Amino acid sequence: MKKQDLLDQLQNGYNRDFAYFMPFVFDAENVYRRDGVTIAIEQVKGDDGGKTICGIDKASHPHFDFDNVTPQAVCDTYFKEWQEEGIDALESPFKFCYFDCAVNAGSGRAKKIMAKTGKDATAFLAERDAFYRRLALAKAVDRKFLNGWLQRIANLRTFLHL
Repeated sequence: MKKQDLLDQLQNGYNRDFAYFMPFVFDAENVYRRDGVTIAIEQVKGDDGGKTICGIDKASHPHFDFDNVTPQAVCDTYFKEWQEEGIDALESPFKFCYFDCAVNAGSGRAKKIMAKTGKDATAFLAERDAFYRRLALAKAVDRKFLNGWLQRIANLRTFLHL
């Protein structure tokens, strides 16, 4: 499976905001094989999620079929989460900040940050940044992820023009 396969799948019945934002998620989440094109399944030591593809991890998605991954399965999984989180009811650009946090740090963390900051996108991203810094200080095993987490937030700010 290639990124273009995922982008093509987004044109098949998903709503406009979801189709707009998922390329950002795929850029942040996809890991590629040596050819630089084919998406790889990864399993990073110290990552509690376990086996992961396109950001979909075994711990959070125990019924996902990692042996038969298709673009539709990936997009449908994310779209189900989009719907369950009620993303369409949120305003832009906050909806994208919230969903990206739910993808990367979990729905529970996204809800906690929203409870603390409200629905202000800039405040939300600042608190998300602070959360990752606290996490890396508290858990040595997570320190290796800090630069990537912070870069993702910086990229999201750029993507959303914040």
